[in-house]
Amino acid sequence: MSGPAEGGIRQRGCDLRPPKGGNSQGSALYYAVTLSPGISGELGKARSPCLHAAGNSEVIMKYVFWSFSTVLCLVIGTPAWAEDQVRINPTDPQPTCTMCPGTYIPVTELEGYARKALAEKLVDQQVRDIDIGKAHIGIGMVHRGRLDKPAPNSVAEHDQISEVYHVISGAATLVLGPDIVDRQRRPATMRTVVEFNGPGNNGSEVRDGIAYEIKAGDVVVIPAGTGHWFTRIEDHIDYLMVRIDPDKVTPLKSEAQSREYLSKPVPRGE
Repeated sequence: MSGPAEGGIRQRGCDLRPPKGGNSQGSALYYAVTLSPGISGELGKARSPCLHAAGNSEVIMKYVFWSFSTVLCLVIGTPAWAEDQVRINPTDPQPTCTMCPGTYIPVTELEGYARKALAEKLVDQQVRDIDIGKAHIGIGMVHRGRLDKPAPNSVAEHDQISEVYHVISGAATLVLGPDIVDRQRRPATMRTVVEFNGPGNNGSEVRDGIAYEIKAGDVVVIPAGTGHWFTRIEDHIDYLMVRIDPDKVTPLKSEAQSREYLSKPVPRGE
């Protein structure tokens, strides 16, 4: 709702503009009702027909209605029903992500990442990165081809981000353990470090690691700091990746950013 014209009221010889320095609608109303020469010291009793002149009462009522509405909004603030949505019962534990929306990722989008991995020879791709209040959650799609023996320095470890694998297809041998031999800092400029799994290390092997034969349907949980090492892949392995990022070191990625990513080839070198 718009207020009256700036500068007060002037109608039929009645100058109800506010004093100099008070150019708000509220000060104009105050001046009109209390300081006008046409008003006696006893509020509401006019000595002249200024406020009661034809048309003036309508203008004054517009000021009153506008000012009252503004004051009411300032005093009341957020409606009680809106606060109840945030704090239903103040004595109960409260949501750590206040009024956050859910996120839906259709299987067709995930399949788009699988096709892109094959077409462009990609391994790890981030589908989403979502703020859930106390952490970011990353959703990735990973495709790895046949592997007869482990590549040099292919043990991976992430300092701050834990990972959960859900194997979609294929089978592989995965070695897990925290004791990493020949740790080497991963380059800070790597795309996976910057966007997917944060800072960490590579190594040559996992000392006293446990080897798991993983296949479609299996789930693997890898805490931050734990080495993970593919030593053999029969033909391929595809898995959905869930990354838990409590320090929020990775950037958010929305549905719109995902669509844009899928729409064009990934620049080489990334």
